[in-house]
Amino acid sequence: MTRLALALALLLVACGKPPAPAAAPSAPMVAVPLAGDDAASPDAPAPSTPNGIESKGAAPTGDFTFPDAAGWQKLEFHRFERPELGVSHGYRFAARGGQATVFVYDDGIEHIPDDVEAEVVSAQFKRAQAEIDYAGQRGMYKEVALQGERRVQVGAQEMLHAHYRLVMPNGVALGSDIYLFTFGGRFLKVRVSYEESTTPITAKGIEVLLEALVEATARPPQA
Repeated sequence: MTRLALALALLLVACGKPPAPAAAPSAPMVAVPLAGDDAASPDAPAPSTPNGIESKGAAPTGDFTFPDAAGWQKLEFHRFERPELGVSHGYRFAARGGQATVFVYDDGIEHIPDDVEAEVVSAQFKRAQAEIDYAGQRGMYKEVALQGERRVQVGAQEMLHAHYRLVMPNGVALGSDIYLFTFGGRFLKVRVSYEESTTPITAKGIEVLLEALVEATARPPQA
């Protein structure tokens, strides 16, 4: 499998999602439009602020800034047309080509508690999992296997985590993970996928990315 083909495959892993009813906003969880209805449209115009999130109008992202993370290259930043879907930012793991998409959004929910046990958080987590299952039903993957769900602690932040084994139609096996937590009345969701054979080294890279994201959410608002 060429580097270009693998990159495209990983990007698809991060970007496919089931359509949501017109009346209800759909969530991110990041390139599967995990953030929602039109969450990660490849045709969306590139925004003018590649590294930060503007605080304008009803955008639910406040002044959070997507951080740099050692070993990760920052890719495209995207602001969705529907404010409740928020924004997303892509990352590529330089060592082995893994890809991650980070979504920050509120899904139109007025009160989002900082508690991974809250019903609204559980619902977002289940939706992200359903999107992966739906992608498998559409033929994007030959096999979809949920291999575990758990809570993980990254610094002071608790988050939900689901790990999948995905097999592409060409037989390439991928590891794929969902991470979800809340901060400041918003959801932060991470979708990351990588060749299964690179799991040991990529797992360390994912830890670095998560630590950078947690640190960024803990920073006080800039004046």
